Amino acid sequence: MKKILLLAFAALGTSVSFGQTVFSSNFEAWSGGVPTGWNGAKSNIGTANIIQDATTPHQGTYAAGLVNCTSTHKRFSTQAIAVTEGQVYQIRYFVKGQGDIRIGLFDNDLSNTDFGYTYGSYQTINSTSYTQYTANITADTTNSNAEFLFSVRNTCSTNPLTVDSVVISLSSAPTVSIYDIQYTTNTNGSSNYNAQTVVTGGIVTAVYTGFNASDSTGYFIQSGSGAWKGINVYDRNNSVVVGDSVVLTAKVVETFSNTDLSSVSSFTKVSGQTVPSPVNVSTAAVNAEQYEGVLVKVTNAECKRKTGFGEWIVTNGGAGDTTMVDDKAYYFVPTVGTRYDVTGVVFFSYNRFRIEPRMASDIAISTGIREASSREITVYPNPTHAGEVIKIDGLSSGAQVNILDVTGKLISSDLHTGNGTYSISSKLKSGLYFVQITSESGKSVSRIVVQ
Repeated sequence: MKKILLLAFAALGTSVSFGQTVFSSNFEAWSGGVPTGWNGAKSNIGTANIIQDATTPHQGTYAAGLVNCTSTHKRFSTQAIAVTEGQVYQIRYFVKGQGDIRIGLFDNDLSNTDFGYTYGSYQTINSTSYTQYTANITADTTNSNAEFLFSVRNTCSTNPLTVDSVVISLSSAPTVSIYDIQYTTNTNGSSNYNAQTVVTGGIVTAVYTGFNASDSTGYFIQSGSGAWKGINVYDRNNSVVVGDSVVLTAKVVETFSNTDLSSVSSFTKVSGQTVPSPVNVSTAAVNAEQYEGVLVKVTNAECKRKTGFGEWIVTNGGAGDTTMVDDKAYYFVPTVGTRYDVTGVVFFSYNRFRIEPRMASDIAISTGIREASSREITVYPNPTHAGEVIKIDGLSSGAQVNILDVTGKLISSDLHTGNGTYSISSKLKSGLYFVQITSESGKSVSRIVVQ
């Protein structure tokens, strides 16, 4: 039974059902220079920029050419249409010409800082022949005076975007993989399913709860291991743990340039599944769009500084090769200069990517320093006992010897001024410690157990 849920999800494919038509227009009837049923209260494109095209309609006698030569979008909206909260509406239309076009909906829901508007992603058009596009959009609230709209930009009178054969109908949500939701060639990283309600599923890789009641709460899900295969879910209503397999219906949203799922419904879970393995990446690679929402691991990453608010910067050492570690799910206080192996999901917030560790085991002091001359240095006895002298052979004069506990806290620091064997009078309590040695030949970290 545990495997049936995701297998059934995969078998669904990307089918979409078509439902009752709520609006259609072939732009055949015009009055006062605008097509009947259009140029609603939220239109701001201007009547002069709506062209009755009798030369190249897709069907019938007329099509509607839309002109906005600027890079700031203009709206061309329908007259008032009643919409229902949570209902998915499918917009199908034919378009040709040159410019950018996207669908939208004004439903006057002001609760989510979008000023009552919901937009899909832009399609860039450059064609002399018509192509049909289909997109879904979900009403945020019930409103009898909603308006569906086209948002256009970068389209000039010499080759304007020309639209024909528009049909708006009720729709069920399409079933889409996380990969397809996340994969994008858009320079701003926005999903091709932005503003659409979809059915998707994956394994929970991380869970987080805000510090305050108003803070975001949710989890990350992932389908397989690798790029484009993870996504954040904002969800206060359904309880999950790492390893749950979930299938849900949710709306794709762009929250401060991070692709998320919200407004979760039709939620199903099966517990006890295998969590996808983290992808091993460099600190620089964390900052790539393809790893947003994905479980990753960076190794041998030095903590360069702590920036406050639970954030710290790590690097693998290359120029510009840094990323941030944050505390969305787990809080950790690092030691500057210590190298760590860090596992976590990638999240984009406040204009930068960051790794979000999930638990204590996601952060460990690295013992794989690449530039270390560890074969020349010996730390003994190991294991040792509290009060026993720890000796280090192979140190050169001027070597810095630091002892850190398992959290990375600095216990002691000393500068070796001689040659040969170096002795530490151990006053350490039982536990695991790290001896970090920095010399002209590089850095090394040795693990030592005090019994």
